Amino acid sequence: MEKEIRVCDLCPVQSLISRLAKSDVKKHILNARKEILLAVKSLIESEIERAEEKTGGEKTSKVKVG
Repeated sequence: MEKEIRVCDLCPVQSLISRLAKSDVKKHILNARKEILLAVKSLIESEIERAEEKTGGEKTSKVKVG
């Protein structure tokens, strides 16, 4: 028995894919989603590095609130 792959119960595209697509298509879509997330992660990390360069490389420190 094949395990059902679920991404989002509210997404109409995912709902359509889960009804119509074969398992290999679902896996391909999940892998593409992962690649997009990794690209966004890379973008965020590069922006953090740029921000640190602007401050002279100083690391931020935690501030206790409350």
